[in-house]
Amino acid sequence: MTKKSLYVSLILLVPCLAILTCACQSPKPPKLEIYTFPPKSETPSPASPPIISTPPPTAINPPQDYVERKIVVDQRNNVFSIGLPPNTREEAEVIADKPIDFWFEYLPDEAKLEVDGVPVQRSGRWEFKIRYTTGITRFRYAITNATANTYSYNLHLFPTKTGDAVPVSVRQRWQ
Repeated sequence: MTKKSLYVSLILLVPCLAILTCACQSPKPPKLEIYTFPPKSETPSPASPPIISTPPPTAINPPQDYVERKIVVDQRNNVFSIGLPPNTREEAEVIADKPIDFWFEYLPDEAKLEVDGVPVQRSGRWEFKIRYTTGITRFRYAITNATANTYSYNLHLFPTKTGDAVPVSVRQRWQ
């Protein structure tokens, strides 16, 4: 073997060995953060700001046991998909600035629904609009999932007057 052919062989062999070495190494799996629902720990999530150990002396706020969302309901923004974990009760209060219509959709028969403290009776057939109500500015509902399955449903909030954009506050908590 000549010196030139030896160099050519080495030049071809080195990249092949590098590729084989890289291919044999298994990449490290990415670190996945696991979050529980509802949150059960007092440790902050990676995106949350650090917790101040002592509150300012002038402001003492009790911890909130609910999540509040401010939304605007209109012709395009009116269907809200909500997941309900196993063995969980969701309670919500909806407060609108102007009259809205609401109903539930795709709510499984196993999930128990109460609106304003009254259990909702469902017919034996499949229903598109469960508990359809029109022209209200405030209501409360509770959905209980006493099964081992996670369910989801749609909550429709629609302006009673066509073309309106209605500011709405939704307070939810899970037990």
